[in-house]
Amino acid sequence: MRRLDALHLKWPFYGARKSTRALQKDGHAIGRRYVTILMRRMGMETIYRRPRTSIPARDAAIRTYLRPVL
Repeated sequence: MRRLDALHLKWPFYGARKSTRALQKDGHAIGRRYVTILMRRMGMETIYRRPRTSIPARDAAIRTYLRPVL
């Protein structure tokens, strides 16, 4: 857990798969699912870009008077 914490502080964008490979490279016999459990238990979350789907375009006009024709 200590090594996983050090990895997460150095590379916070590493997920469970990449963290597992880094730990295995250091000589630890550990699997991806156990790394996932440890990350969840320690409250670690991977930092990544999230989609910005709710931001309207700059020049988008809001037309509330338009309704679908029935």
